[in-house]
Order: sequence, then C-alpha cells, then structure tokens
Amino acid sequence: MKKLFFIFIILTLFGTSGLLAQDGNAGGTAAFLKFGFSARVMGMGGTYLAISDDATGMFYNPAGLAQLKWNSASASYRHMDFDRKFGYVAFGVQALEEATVAGGWIHASDGNFEGRDNEGAFTGEDLSYSDNVVALAFAKKFGDIFMFGAVGKYFISKVANITSNTVTFDVGGMAVLDKLNFFQPDAFFDLVRVGFVVENLGGTHRFNTGDYWAQFGEVGVAQDEDLPLGVKGGISALAFDSTALVSVDVRKIENLDLKFYAGAEYVFNRMFALRAGYADKRLAFGGGISKTFVYYKFKLDYAFAAPVDGEAPDHLFTIGFEFR
Repeated sequence: MKKLFFIFIILTLFGTSGLLAQDGNAGGTAAFLKFGFSARVMGMGGTYLAISDDATGMFYNPAGLAQLKWNSASASYRHMDFDRKFGYVAFGVQALEEATVAGGWIHASDGNFEGRDNEGAFTGEDLSYSDNVVALAFAKKFGDIFMFGAVGKYFISKVANITSNTVTFDVGGMAVLDKLNFFQPDAFFDLVRVGFVVENLGGTHRFNTGDYWAQFGEVGVAQDEDLPLGVKGGISALAFDSTALVSVDVRKIENLDLKFYAGAEYVFNRMFALRAGYADKRLAFGGGISKTFVYYKFKLDYAFAAPVDGEAPDHLFTIGFEFR
C-alpha cells in the first residue's frame, strides 16, 4: 500500500486519546466515553457512579435514573485544543411508578488530519474523524433500597469514508440507605448510596477499508476491535441536612490500570454549589447555581480541570432543566 492503513486505525481507535489524557485512560475504542460529560461530574473529579440522580446519570450508572423525582434534561458542548469537539444531550422521564426511561446523544470529533505515505510525505488529503452515540436507558426501583438499570448504546464511528456501527450495553445497580430504611433519625448521615456498573457488554467495531483503498486501485483490509469491558464501583454519602456530599469511585477498564476518583460538593442557601475533585492525579474544581420555580428548575454548572501533558486547562459549562 502506498499509504499507511494504520493511519486510519490510529485515528479511529486512538484519535480521542487526547480527550482522555487527563485521567490516565488514554486510548482504546470509544475512549471518548470516559471523558467528563457534565460540569457537575467533572467538578467532582468524575465521581458519579453512586450519585447519578439526573439525566446525565445514564452515562455513568443507569440504575440511578430511578431516583428522579422530576423529569430531567441537560446538555453541554465544548471546543478544545487541537480542534477537538465534544458534547451531549440527555433527558430522563418518569414512565411508571418508581421507573424512568431516558435517552441521549453524544458527539465527539477531531479536526482534520493530514494523510501521509510510507515515507511520511503529505498525500494531499485531509482526513476527518467523528463518533456519535445514541443511547436509550431504563431504570426501576425495587422495594425501598435497591434500583437496577440498563442502557443500550448505538455507535457510529467514521474516519475518512470508513464507517463502523455497533451496539453495546451497560448494566448497573444501586443501593440507597437513608433515615427511612436504614439510619436512625438522629444519624450523622442523611443518605448513603452504593453503586456498581458493568459497561460495554458486547459490541465490536469492524472497520473495512475496501471502499477507501479501491479508489487507489488497492485492496483494503478488515479489522475488528472490541469495546473494552469495564467494571466500576462507588460509594457516596450525604450529610449535614443534605448540604454536603462526598463520593469515591474505583474503576477497572480492560487492559488499563485500576483508577481512583474522589469528589465533594457543598450546597448553601439551597441554590449555590461548590465542588472539588481528584481524577487519577488531576485536580478539578467547579460550582453551580440552581433556581426552583413551581413547575420547573433551572441549573447552570461550571467546572475547571487542571492542565495536563502540555494541554490547556479544560473549562466546561452545562445547562440543565427539571420539570414536572
């Protein structure tokens, strides 16, 4: 081949590695899913497995959706270094008693890359990369303590004119211990939640470069790449009249080291929030404001993540609504 096939594989499988550099999870198929979605989560160092109490929770622990008391929607979008783009939209709606359905869309893309031949010479082509994920989730509460949920994700990955589609599933569970079912009325903790998730069950990307190389009179190849299986657990505690929240997550992604995350949130005047977190050697900070009206709530959150590997700091805003 006059051009390197690995250019396309690198762009598709590892092109988002810059998105993950900050938490040590760089590389791998669908690596962008490990990136922080909402500013609340990023401000708490990415800890959300044992919280997940809004629509964004479908991307962390779908079981947490069963906690929704109001319908929920949130979105964010940011343009980062190296012409990288990342954004999402998520919504959750109460479908039945103590059950929730949710849906979402995720987009990640990089700017153009130069195509080069075996000698490293520019071929005159600009190659682009993009990933889109459409997700649908369901969660249900069983009894006073346990919740379970699942989310299906449909991936569309494209580099140049090479496209791959696949479907995968995440399953999660959560136990909620509060003063009604576990603690005494005068206990220090108002609420303790324990969550677990198994992600990327099934799902294999198949990249076939036959059509691309045919335009150059050459034969392409096919390569399969499984989405990495992940097992995650977390615990969170709410105290001081539900104003102080602390959370810890531990995650093991296939072929990657065990990762540790921790975060905290303090809410005052039931309107303002301050947050701080630690995401595998990277610090993050943030805050938010929320306003409750009769039939809806408005939320605006901001997060800052410290720079890493020579990149600029990351700034993220998220807008959210809750409504009856």
